Amino acid sequence: MEPYTWALDRACAREFETLEPKERRQIFEFLDSLARHPFHEGHMRYRDCAGFEFRVCFLGDLDLHYRLDHAAREIRVAVVERHPSLEQ
Repeated sequence: MEPYTWALDRACAREFETLEPKERRQIFEFLDSLARHPFHEGHMRYRDCAGFEFRVCFLGDLDLHYRLDHAAREIRVAVVERHPSLEQ
């Protein structure tokens, strides 16, 4: 099977620019792996107000929210955010 492609939403791309190079590499590696195996379940799922199903994967202290577009064979990343710390 040909791998999927992936894309970052504009707001997500801006947030992505603020990450450390190591964190960006980690996300690239995860997305490349996900493109080869797009049916990975993720850690959580939710639906947005338009009815799209999003999956969330926890990558260290980062949360990655994405949805799969099987017709376009694309992974659409909507949110990359730092996971809230439990330590104060």
